[in-house]
Amino acid sequence: GYLKTLWESQRGICPYTGMDLKLPDSTNGWRSGPDIQNASLDRIDSTRGYVTGNVQFVATPANYAKAGYTDVEFRQFFGAVANHYNAFINRDMEDSDMTY
Repeated sequence: GYLKTLWESQRGICPYTGMDLKLPDSTNGWRSGPDIQNASLDRIDSTRGYVTGNVQFVATPANYAKAGYTDVEFRQFFGAVANHYNAFINRDMEDSDMTY
């Protein structure tokens, strides 16, 4: 069906993080418990339903963080986080006055 084809077209990779995703062990979920690589079905446009063309597999934490934001808003947020993180790790930690 559609979801199997979608999973295969994404090659099991989260479009937000680039992480390899894990599917549940069974229809009852993951026996191994929470894992940041667990796959979650995300609505690309949160104002629309879980319909063909409006869903993607993402890492569960990314789906929680995205909540009701649009795909564009969430990508902008992730970009800001990545830029801030990269700037932070590239600074000399001893000379940094940066607080967080």
